[in-house]
Amino acid sequence: MGETPEQFVERLNRYLVKWCERAGYDDDYDGLKSLIIRDQFFATCDRQLQTFLKEKGKLSLKEMAKAANDFYEAYGYPSDSHEPSKRPNNNMKQPTLNTVNH
Repeated sequence: MGETPEQFVERLNRYLVKWCERAGYDDDYDGLKSLIIRDQFFATCDRQLQTFLKEKGKLSLKEMAKAANDFYEAYGYPSDSHEPSKRPNNNMKQPTLNTVNH
């Protein structure tokens, strides 16, 4: 028999705790909000920008946005927006809840 619903929920809870710990989450609402937005922003970036941001190490949301802006100013923007309908060739992915180590 596989895991029970209670075991699955507990496993998801452990994943959340590990994700928060690895990301340097500040233990309050704003910290959680920043963590989620940072993760979603990262998930929508093209591979080159993801690599660039990973090389920078752990960044705050503000630092990540600034670094991404600097990257695109230097190397060019892949599209005008993070909105899927405005992306040429759909180069950037639709946001999903992923666990990404930044």
